[in-house]
Amino acid sequence: MEIIVLKGEQNARKTTTLKLLYSKLKQKNEKEMNQFQYIDYNNLDFFDVLVIKGKLVGIITFGDCFAILIKFVFILIEMKVDIIICACSDTDYQDDSVEMYKAFDKLCTDNSLTKYEFEMKKDKSSVKNKTAQKCSEIISKLEDLSCLPKR
Repeated sequence: MEIIVLKGEQNARKTTTLKLLYSKLKQKNEKEMNQFQYIDYNNLDFFDVLVIKGKLVGIITFGDCFAILIKFVFILIEMKVDIIICACSDTDYQDDSVEMYKAFDKLCTDNSLTKYEFEMKKDKSSVKNKTAQKCSEIISKLEDLSCLPKR
């Protein structure tokens, strides 16, 4: 099982990037699994599972709150998805982000998840260009993992 982590500080456009990625992956979705979909309309975060090339792909955008992130990662591990894609903040609302990230890292290690990290940084560059570039990087990784056909 692999986990692709889009890591960065709050408001670095992690969720925006994953929404763009999700819209692209949704076009490749082979089976609706709506029973696993969860949308938080207050924060515009979501959790969903797609079937792409016969592989279960879980997407989690709740990266600014480790408790919710870890809960959804556990659900996906129990479902035995092939690939988890998630946002993960460098900071947490409870100001214990270093310890929480260690716990997240341990969760990945304890469950034999192969982790690939992509870094998002806040900067003044065009948001559209930045999100599109990160989305392309993640799509390339999904192609490497044989989840998407090579472009």
